[in-house]
Amino acid sequence: MTLCRACGNTETEVIHEAPEVPVSSCVLVTSAQQALSFPRGDLRLSCCPNCGFIQNDLFRTDLVDYTHGYEESQTGSATFRAFVDDVALDLIARHRLGGKEVLEVGCGKGEWLARICDLGQMYGVGIDPAYVPNRLPGELTRRFEVLREFYDDTHTDLTGDLIACRHTLEHVGQVREFATLLHTSALARPGSVTFVEVPDTERILVEGAFWDIYYEHASYFTAESLSRLFRSVGFTDVSVRKAYDGQYLLLEARAGSRDPAGSRTEEGVADVLRRARAFSRSVGMKVDAWNALLERRADRRVVVWGASSKAVGFLSALRESSIIEYAIDINPMKHGRFLPGSGQEIVPPEFLAEYRPDLVIVMNPIYRDEIGRNLDEMAVEAQILVP
Repeated sequence: MTLCRACGNTETEVIHEAPEVPVSSCVLVTSAQQALSFPRGDLRLSCCPNCGFIQNDLFRTDLVDYTHGYEESQTGSATFRAFVDDVALDLIARHRLGGKEVLEVGCGKGEWLARICDLGQMYGVGIDPAYVPNRLPGELTRRFEVLREFYDDTHTDLTGDLIACRHTLEHVGQVREFATLLHTSALARPGSVTFVEVPDTERILVEGAFWDIYYEHASYFTAESLSRLFRSVGFTDVSVRKAYDGQYLLLEARAGSRDPAGSRTEEGVADVLRRARAFSRSVGMKVDAWNALLERRADRRVVVWGASSKAVGFLSALRESSIIEYAIDINPMKHGRFLPGSGQEIVPPEFLAEYRPDLVIVMNPIYRDEIGRNLDEMAVEAQILVP
């Protein structure tokens, strides 16, 4: 029996299994040999028919290390920078946060925390074991401090007028307990707003996006299951919207009393379960199609653009991934390193001016135009495909 970690339901349905996948997709690996022998774990996704939450039943926190060489930054992209600025400015304006305090749980390298503090003249506290001191210029860090720790029940005295948790909840196994901690932090500051950003699992299911399934994502949310979870632990005024070309869910809520209605079954759960079953059927066909395509291009130069989680999820599922020799990324921290599991070397975009690829697989469609412009500037004529 597998319990749903969001609602406690005792029956869940297995929808997808992937044995021996890399346990991390963002660790900087220093050699191809180390990449190929990277630690692996088993993945088994199950869907709760009561609340629509999807979880990796086999997730083990002890297999994932966020403290050594974890590199998740996306701010090298102008497209991504514009998005995170828009999110910050919108929150500041609508909730009148100028000059106030922000707590970011799971702040990564502190880039968004620095940005919202600068844009709103705010003061902040971040918490994340993956934070790297002195990575950001000193003038950007003067308005906040960061605790290099995991958020737990010893931190609920930390609070703010804005409590933000971006791309962290999906890495958490015990999501109900974690959401309860956020609620406790929010209660400590009456009138505070809680903001949560996670990937949208509905898009993953509809598109059959097997490349968006990876080990360190223990939890997968639709808009309905995310809002239901936060209502059930006591949040009120819960709203969820989609953003970033439908890739992300943005939740806003305020702390209140526990909502008995939070335990009711959502009308959309049946649709989630139907899509989850369809996803399970479609993954094999998509993987076979990509293997066949790469076999046909075995004598061509093929690269992936985007050396992060999507690339690791994509290549780890393919039998023919060795045909791809390089992964392109604009983040200089990744250059000269290798993708966990499949071993492709990570190189900067300008490498392509000499390498002259025949095919570029763009791992995130939202960057297709930006990447196309980069290729044009280097006079690289290559076919562009998006999974």
